[in-house]
Amino acid sequence: MIDKMSNKDDGYYIGEVLNGNTSAFAILVDRHKDMAYNLSYKIVHNSEDAEEITQDAFVKAYRSLARFKGDARFSTWLYRIVYNSSISHIRKKQREIPVDNKSVDMLKYSGLTDEQDPKDDELLAVALRMAVDSLPVQEKTMITLYYYQNTSIEEIAQIMSLSGSNVKVRLFRTRKKLYEHIRSRMKSEVSTNL
Repeated sequence: MIDKMSNKDDGYYIGEVLNGNTSAFAILVDRHKDMAYNLSYKIVHNSEDAEEITQDAFVKAYRSLARFKGDARFSTWLYRIVYNSSISHIRKKQREIPVDNKSVDMLKYSGLTDEQDPKDDELLAVALRMAVDSLPVQEKTMITLYYYQNTSIEEIAQIMSLSGSNVKVRLFRTRKKLYEHIRSRMKSEVSTNL
């Protein structure tokens, strides 16, 4: 019966769960588990912690489903739960988001740096890691959502309880902050190596 229902929208399954068909929640979990896990992982950067946070987020969503008003998409509401849980977790453990080569590419192609020499990628990755590590958790999360999860400005605004214009301004300021930190770090490395 669940297989036949799997082509319906999230609202249908929410209605089914609220009407007593609790097995319909499995379809919502199946649809959103990967994105929820990926979001949490990008924030906490630990697979076991991300799995636990994701599971807890689905439990919270299930228990709170009757309070889901439907003003946003279910996925946005769920990702907000994942985001808040991940932020709480990171505050407890005081972990930082590491930066990988994909982040370097994100900076290159988003206009943060015009460095294109592949030999500089390692130095740029170190500078980027330091820059991202220096950011407050909200700014790190915003960069993760926007660049890694391809989350729209509007959804980031809903997830983080901000206005769309506030998200745009914060993203701009964060990119500028990253650029300045990287530029300073690169200049420091060049003068040290001379």
